[in-house]
Amino acid sequence: MAEKLLIWLTKKGGINALKILSEHLTKVNDAMVEFKELLKNISEDKDKEANENIGKILLIEEGCDHLARNISRELQKGKLPPIDREDTLHLLWKHEKIIDLTKEATLILKIIELDAKGKTPKELLKSYVNLVENIINELKAYSLSINKIATNVNEAYKLKLEVERIEHLIDEEYFKVRRKLHFKYGNQIEMPLFIFLKDLLNIIERISDIIEDSSDLIQVIMARVSAMLFGSE
Repeated sequence: MAEKLLIWLTKKGGINALKILSEHLTKVNDAMVEFKELLKNISEDKDKEANENIGKILLIEEGCDHLARNISRELQKGKLPPIDREDTLHLLWKHEKIIDLTKEATLILKIIELDAKGKTPKELLKSYVNLVENIINELKAYSLSINKIATNVNEAYKLKLEVERIEHLIDEEYFKVRRKLHFKYGNQIEMPLFIFLKDLLNIIERISDIIEDSSDLIQVIMARVSAMLFGSE
């Protein structure tokens, strides 16, 4: 089954698209790792390192835009059916949304560092770091599922279930951190800073949801192609 799918993807130009899509997702993951380090460095008052993290994230975001254009051109060269091409482009859009949100979250932290430096409780920042660590794990499982599409559909599906598991875990942690922000620290934090921290928390939760939605789309693509190739057997 995997061999037949691999041959079909190769003929249709899907393999090249998957490779570039995987490379794009690697950069998205790199940005998330830098974002986690940014949160840690802010919580530890490491200003120089935090500024370096910000610079790296912005550079990665530029690289992702370049790769996204390459993926679009690669899809135009191939012979993927329109519906598969559309789904792949939709998947790319979701990846771009993740990097855009990561950049937005980075700029929020930059503003906080400029105008409210040292005013965010360190324990709260550590909670954010833990959430982002889970996001990285979710991204890793999702990325592996993409890499397994052409060689092991069953393993790709198992990794999709792992994405779901981690997303549910993040939802639970998000709820706990949100309660902490509102009821433990709400009266201790100035309103402008509170709003930025709330926005930051919501962005992290949105990124997790987008990853999970992307894994759902991967499953749809696998099911449709598999049905087309093996339905008559």
